[in-house]
Amino acid sequence: MQKLAVVIGLIVMVGMVIYPPWQSVDSDNKASAMGYSFLWKPPEVQNIAHANLLGLDINVKLKSTTANSIDYGRLLLQEAVVAIVIGGLWVLGAKSSK
Repeated sequence: MQKLAVVIGLIVMVGMVIYPPWQSVDSDNKASAMGYSFLWKPPEVQNIAHANLLGLDINVKLKSTTANSIDYGRLLLQEAVVAIVIGGLWVLGAKSSK
């Protein structure tokens, strides 16, 4: 049971590294979350401006925003939670096998 928990936990942790949270940091050093995507393909958001003038809907496509960095704080928090869960399962497995 303990080995299975560790193996599954490590697979989950590797998966989180391969599919990490991304962010876009602008020139003012303001970060905005961009969601999750594979390491080799950062997420891209198409910005659209909406307007309704006299019942006429106007949608204007603006410049798209591509994530430019991994959100390491969120990624490390996720990894820490999984490590704590693995540690807890390890301890529970050790107590139940005695």
